[in-house]
Amino acid sequence: MNTVVTPSLYCPFPTKVNEHIKQAEQHTNEWVIKFNLLQNESAYKNFYAAKFFELAAYFFPDAPFEEFKIVTDWSSWVFIWDDQCDMLNLGQNPDLLKIYQTRLLEVLKGYQPNHGDIPLAWALKDIRDRILAKASKPWFCTFIRVVEDYFNACIWEANNRMRKQIPGVDIYIEKRVDTGAAYTIFKLLEFTQQIFLPEAIQEHFFVKELAKIANNVICWSNDIFSLHREMKQGDVHNLVLAIKNEQRLSLDQAIKEAARLHNTEAQSFLDLEANLPKFGEEIDAKLRSYILGLRYCIGGNLDWSAHTYRYQTNAKGFLQATAIVNPSLKTSQTASKSDKNLLISHRKFVSQNSNKIVSKSDKNLLPKFEQILEVSNEVSKVSPVVP
Repeated sequence: MNTVVTPSLYCPFPTKVNEHIKQAEQHTNEWVIKFNLLQNESAYKNFYAAKFFELAAYFFPDAPFEEFKIVTDWSSWVFIWDDQCDMLNLGQNPDLLKIYQTRLLEVLKGYQPNHGDIPLAWALKDIRDRILAKASKPWFCTFIRVVEDYFNACIWEANNRMRKQIPGVDIYIEKRVDTGAAYTIFKLLEFTQQIFLPEAIQEHFFVKELAKIANNVICWSNDIFSLHREMKQGDVHNLVLAIKNEQRLSLDQAIKEAARLHNTEAQSFLDLEANLPKFGEEIDAKLRSYILGLRYCIGGNLDWSAHTYRYQTNAKGFLQATAIVNPSLKTSQTASKSDKNLLISHRKFVSQNSNKIVSKSDKNLLPKFEQILEVSNEVSKVSPVVP
């Protein structure tokens, strides 16, 4: 496979890093171990080397420490779950995926996990409890809605994989705003900065459009940086690949077209921001803080994507979660009896482990933080494919 060269991406947006980044790194690494989220040493190495805490530090540069720990954990949770959807056969079985995500939504809505739930469900409950200790239930309901949109988009992708269907550009762009989970990040901007705008302002065309454009810029640049990874895994959910297939372009031409769309969208953000109407002094001040948060997300995403090990051409493996089944590919649109039996067997298997706090002996089987630091330092010496 030829090396994928990243074109120049227009990004006139600031970057800033949260001052608690080092503490958050230690916290989130320990949090993932505490809930036994990853299956083996290889998965832990991939997790540490990706440095998701750095992306959260870019996304939430002004978040207080306690809130920052929550959002770093959420970012890590999403990346782990996303890998189950993208790179295991679970991501090719929409009916079984729906069973899992329905249960995860139940936990997010307040149902108590039980002995049959996967570790990711227990970790999600922990995030829920910590958010609700600092946010109102009505606001949290809006967060749940965007998480549900993300889950539904994951099922849409799974349907495409099952049918071996490459989405067209328009439908891909429409769904991409949810598959990237960026709206969950935008909701957490409100939470970390206490920016709770009136519903009428949140639903105003200009405000919604700014968030949508920011989402597009983040996800489209992500598609360009992650192209090599997705091609290697055989996943067609990438803007470049959608353009290549629909417009019958070469890969290089499709990359350039995706970059052109990205750059045009980045300029659209600036144009719309410059023409934002006035809503009154108090609301305008909150809106400025929210828009600054969107700007940090755009700029930070580009910086992180350019150097994270996750998108390096030599990166291997994925974040295989503990106790996630790996069902055989099914062509039926309805969950088969064997799939349901597999899920029941899975729940019996994890019944003794799902709420497990990793013991001292278990921790000894995992890579030491010092060992991972050595790996990360070696990774940082590899020159990323950047403009």
